[in-house]
Amino acid sequence: MDLEVLDQEEKYRLAIHALRQQRHTEALLLLKRADPTQASDPQRLYLLGVLYADIGLPERAVAHLALAIDIDPLLATARFQLGLLLLTLGRTAQAVEVWQQLDLLDAAAPLRLFRDALQHLLADELAPCRRLLALGIDANRDNPALNDDMRRLLAQLDDMPADNGAASSVFRHVHAGPG
Repeated sequence: MDLEVLDQEEKYRLAIHALRQQRHTEALLLLKRADPTQASDPQRLYLLGVLYADIGLPERAVAHLALAIDIDPLLATARFQLGLLLLTLGRTAQAVEVWQQLDLLDAAAPLRLFRDALQHLLADELAPCRRLLALGIDANRDNPALNDDMRRLLAQLDDMPADNGAASSVFRHVHAGPG
């Protein structure tokens, strides 16, 4: 495949499609062959971060997602993903700090609802966590992979007794894809 005939937008769209299809090698090649002048493009960094998380390179994922939000602090999807990844790595305080800027989103925005739900989960408050996850799933029309992950989280919570102090252990099983 001659990737040089593709423009940047085409490479990003194809990379997202490849990620959703779990074709990691293809997605990585598309992102790595991006225009060198776009090396610090926050969207490219975000997608690389998601890809690195998918293929089990969490520290590379953290670095790319953090750089994406350093360049574009309002890139909410990268900010949410970074917080979620930090939670799965047991770096809760960092996750909460990264997520603070999501307060700028509307209270009914899916990423804010999901963030609020996960913060309730951190406090082992399962009822509000479940309610906010359901609201977030209903509101989220842009990222089906994220909805799938939040549905899996809800299913895990349904298997747990109410407020048993172990809810936060489910984070290591959650990963949200590109949106």
